[in-house]
This record gives sequence, structure tokens and C-alpha cells, in this order.
Amino acid sequence: MSAVDVAPASIAEAELLAALHAATIGLEPAARSADSSPWSPAFVARVLALPGAFAEIARAPEPAGFVLCLPAGDAVDIAAIGVLAAARRRGLGRRLIAAAAAQARKLGAERLMLEVAADNSAALALY
Repeated sequence: MSAVDVAPASIAEAELLAALHAATIGLEPAARSADSSPWSPAFVARVLALPGAFAEIARAPEPAGFVLCLPAGDAVDIAAIGVLAAARRRGLGRRLIAAAAAQARKLGAERLMLEVAADNSAALALY
């Protein structure tokens, strides 16, 4: 396995984060509803501009995954996490969660929160 680097993302990387979201979480066009469309770069930039919001990008060595988090009182909510299909089962998801947890601790959060669909067995195994 090649080296993996997980590092903070900036607002300047909103286009990359939106592309990773579309490639990892975005639904097929026929299955999309108004609230399940892939994120636009403008939307990602607005989210990252919120106080306490942050994102991390996993590179292995090319961008292969992301996590985007929002403050929620004494917690940090993992709003989205995704790893490209070709890079899965290599520990990137765990590395992204670890990076999010470290940043959450730096921000004073006491816990991480994440909603997972009951039928998402891969996500349930990770979390």
C-alpha cells in the first residue's frame, strides 16, 4: 500500500471536496432528490466558512477521501465522510475519522457524532 497523508483542507479546496463528495456519496442522477444532490463547490465553501467547521483530505498519493465536520454544541458532527471505491479497504476511513477526532479535541469537543443508515453495513463496520 502506498503512503497515505491526511491533512486539513482549506476553502480553496472546495472544488476538490465537492468532487470527492460526488464520487463517494453522490447518488446516481436517477436516484437523486432535491436534498441528496452532490454538493457544489460554492456550498462546500460556505460550509467551511462557518465558525468551527473543518475538513480533512486523504491522499494516497492522489486525493482519495474526505471528511467534513461541523460544530454541534459540545460535539463535532461528521456531516460527510467518503472514500473513493478504488481506495477502500485500506484504512483511509479510519485515518479520516482519527484526523477528525484529533481536530475536534483541539476545538474542545467532547465527542463526535455521525448518522449512518441502518442498511449501510460497510459504514456500520467502520464506525
